[in-house]
Order: sequence, then structure tokens, then C-alpha cells
Amino acid sequence: MSAPQFIVEGSQPLAVAIHPSGNKNAALPIIAAALLTEHPVTLENVPRIRDVETLVQLVRSLGVRIDWTGRNALSIEARDLRASELDPRLSARIRASILLAAPLLARCGEVTLPPPGGDVIGRRRVDTHFLAFEQLGATFALDTAYHIRSTGLRGADVRALQVELRRLKHHGRPTGRYDRRTATAVRKVRAAAGTVRPDGTLPLAQVLWLPAPAVTPDACKLVPGTFVSAGGVFATSAPRLTSVTVDAMPQRTVRGARVIKLMGATGPLGDDGTATDAAFRAKVAGGQEYRLFAQSGSTDEITAVIRLRHPVPTLKVPPGAVFGVRDDRGCVASAGRAYPVRIMGSRLGATLVTMDGAAPSSVDLGTAADHSACG
Repeated sequence: MSAPQFIVEGSQPLAVAIHPSGNKNAALPIIAAALLTEHPVTLENVPRIRDVETLVQLVRSLGVRIDWTGRNALSIEARDLRASELDPRLSARIRASILLAAPLLARCGEVTLPPPGGDVIGRRRVDTHFLAFEQLGATFALDTAYHIRSTGLRGADVRALQVELRRLKHHGRPTGRYDRRTATAVRKVRAAAGTVRPDGTLPLAQVLWLPAPAVTPDACKLVPGTFVSAGGVFATSAPRLTSVTVDAMPQRTVRGARVIKLMGATGPLGDDGTATDAAFRAKVAGGQEYRLFAQSGSTDEITAVIRLRHPVPTLKVPPGAVFGVRDDRGCVASAGRAYPVRIMGSRLGATLVTMDGAAPSSVDLGTAADHSACG
């Protein structure tokens, strides 16, 4: 018995027009991504199959307006998105229910996710999602469901971008959050580079990450003229400490040059909260504490001490001696005479102030003088 065969007779021209159906594995994450914005989103060529219909029901249960406006068109408006617990029965139907974790975490700060279901086609891990959330600063707990919470997602790549934007004289702090100020700075950079109508996004394919403004590579992976694909390595350099950046500089502090003390090393700190002094970096990187930290791969924050480079002489007076306070200015009185002072700080039971000229030997308490008496 001969094997089955297909016999194709040629020489006949073929002509046909088809409309390809949308792909399920593309439609499901796009529907979930639409929850990241409160503005209306319209999706077309969406395959109307069971998995998509189930995800639509899950999204609707979160307070989202989602409706079929055509045979394969969806209208989504997530203005009233709420962090409700997902329906366990619906979640168990599809694996894609886990795709809702990221937009809920980003918009609402928390999500309770029942175990996702779907076809049993071998090992299908979900821990990579939760490991990524933890890398972005979220906390994760598991009982009968997955509980994820965050006070604000932060990424190392975003922080690196913000450090570079500050180096280019754009405003903002390296918080690791892609906020409106970061988007504005990116828009200006892309406009300066010739991008027509930049929207504040930064396509990954247009980014080459460098560890410092000037880098000497150890080895080049590509020959000159070769295109670099997204995520590709084009050169390698020896690991080294290129800068130290303070994530949250103290506010309303005394003006003046500052130094930072970190891991036993002290060096100058710029006004933007960045320390790049070569000697300081070398001393930090050469210490045992830094080497252990680098080897651990930890992303925990490191505590440092920031102080004025040149100490400011201050007077210590009782808090009740200062009156007429406006911002960091106020007055003290001695023998009925008012002296204008600048408030530098406070300690338990004392206020630290500076004043121009000779200081009185004593100050009055409970004075009735007002701020205008300071002259």
C-alpha cells in the first residue's frame, strides 16, 4: 500500500485576498497593557475566542469599561480601575490572568492574584514575574493567592537614565520612576536629536547603555559599521565604580559645598548629589566593604553621611528665645535689643542659629518683641 500523497498540478495562476486574523498571544498582553492608562484605547483585529473573552470578563470585574464595538474591535477605558481581587474561577481558565498583575500594581499599588490556569503543557513557571516585581521594589507574599504590593515601582535602568539626564543639565532626581519630569527631559533630548514630535517615550532599540560618560572598552564585540540589535552587547569594559549618586538629597539645608562619607571614604559631593572624584571612588572601590557588597549582587540602598565641607560656627540658644520665625529667619533679643538670626538646625532642648557681627553674651526668654523689631 503506497503512502498518502498530495498531487499538485501547476501552471494555473492563483489570486486570492485574505484578511489574517489577529494573534491571541499578541492580543492578550495588549489588552492588559491598555489598563496602564486612564485614557480610552481602541483595539482592532482582536480574535474573539474563549481566552480573549475570559480576559475581557476579568478586566470588566476591575471596574474597567470594556466593550466589543465591532466583530473584532474592543474599546477599553480604565479610568476607574480598582484593585479588586480577581475572580478565581475566571483566573483558573487562562494563563494570561497573570498579565493583569503589572498594570494593577503600577496603577493601584497592590494586586491579589489567584493562581492562573490554562493548558497543562509541561512546566510553566510564573515566578519570573514576581522576581521582576521584587527587582522593581515590590513585596510579594503567597498563601492561597499571590499578594503583591508596592509604594512605587523603581527600576535601575530608569535611575541610570535619570542620572544621565541630570548630567545633561535636565531637572529631576534619580528616583528610578519614569515620571512626568523624566518624560519631559526625554522629549527635549529626542527633539534636539531631530525626532519629529517626540512623545516622551524612549525606544529601547535606540539606547546604548554605557557605564560612564567616557569608557575605554576591554573588547569590542562588533566590527565598525555593524548595526546593534536591541539587547545586544557591542563592547565590554572592566567592572569599576564610576560614580556615587545620592537618591534623596536633604531639602532646605544650609548652602555650601558638601562632602559625602561612604564605606570609610570621604570625598566631594556635587550640588546634584553625585560624587565622581577619582580618588574618592578609588578608595571606596578598594575597600573590603564595597567588594563584599558588589559580589553579593545586592540592590539594597547604602547609607552615607553628608556634611558641609567647611563647618559653620553656630550659637546654641533655648528654643523659647527665638521669635518672629519666617522660613529659616528669626530673631533673638538680649537686654531689650533684637538681633536677626538664621536658624541652622535644632537639637534636643536647643536651637542652632548664626548671626552677623558680635553675638550677645545672653539672650532673653519669652520676649514680646515682634519680627519688625529685627530691623
